Amino acid sequence: MTIEGGKRTRKKISSRKSDRKSKNKTQTKGKNKNKSRSKGKPQTLKKNKNRKNKTKRIYSKSQFNSGDGMLTTVWGPSLWHSLHTISFNYPVNPTPQEKKQYRDFICSLQYVLPCKYCRQNLKKNFKTLPPTMEVMKNRYTFSRYIYDLHELINKMLKKKSNLSFCDVQNRYEHFRARCTTEKPDVWNMKQIREKLKEKKGEKGCTEPLYSGEKSKCIIKIVPQSDASSTFQMDKKCEKKLVN
Repeated sequence: MTIEGGKRTRKKISSRKSDRKSKNKTQTKGKNKNKSRSKGKPQTLKKNKNRKNKTKRIYSKSQFNSGDGMLTTVWGPSLWHSLHTISFNYPVNPTPQEKKQYRDFICSLQYVLPCKYCRQNLKKNFKTLPPTMEVMKNRYTFSRYIYDLHELINKMLKKKSNLSFCDVQNRYEHFRARCTTEKPDVWNMKQIREKLKEKKGEKGCTEPLYSGEKSKCIIKIVPQSDASSTFQMDKKCEKKLVN
């Protein structure tokens, strides 16, 4: 059928609609081709740029999920260093809550050490040398316990530290945060003298009492064949009283 008065026929309208659909299809195909082309070189270049900053993966995912423990010769010395540091900073007069918190921390080591046999051995060591509440009495008793525990494990491993408790106590006292005459110094001596004159009788961490440089720890992993000591301290870090 046709419509009079110069209006378009239905046949013409339907043919034009089909033409439009075919044009739209060709346009979308062209766009898809351009997209596929753009997915090529530029994007791979971006990925390559990001990869330059990444280290090459040596281990597989299954190896990352391995059930094997960690080398005791790697983590052992640093853990003992931390335990001794904690023990010599134990409160002088601890509260019942502090005693419990520190004791819980020590007891928890038998469950979290990164070595199955170390965990098992520590349980046995705790039977020989139990961390009782009497051990948590004060700083001396707790730091002495950590020293004794270390010596017990050294004996089990047939190692000799050749260090007395006094030796270890003096060694770690060098690491306590206190005023020193180290350069560059935070304290201006002229200002300190003026303030001391103004405020007689008031004492604080203002006047250096010890000489020696501030210390820092560097963790260095070496081959097991290296016979050097696991604990090395520079003489510059030893504190001495200022006369």
